[in-house]
Amino acid sequence: MSPAFEETAYGFKWGAADVCRIASVDKRGWVVIGVTTPRHRLELYVTKTGMIRVSVDGERMVMMTEKDNEANWTSIEKVEAGLDKIRELLS
Repeated sequence: MSPAFEETAYGFKWGAADVCRIASVDKRGWVVIGVTTPRHRLELYVTKTGMIRVSVDGERMVMMTEKDNEANWTSIEKVEAGLDKIRELLS
């Protein structure tokens, strides 16, 4: 049996999810879409170029690509190497 589906004024309810459009600005071309459940609230901010920003329960989430992730690990490794050198100098 599939979950209950109901259209609302600004979206729809499907099972525990309430999906709705929150805001848009035609001039800038962005939209905000929300998904609310009994436990969480998710907001998707979509730019006119297709970039997506995600907010869960009011906290913005940082999305990274594989390339971003590799760059961050490289930076962390450099910081750790620098800390090791400082520890050597101090000992």
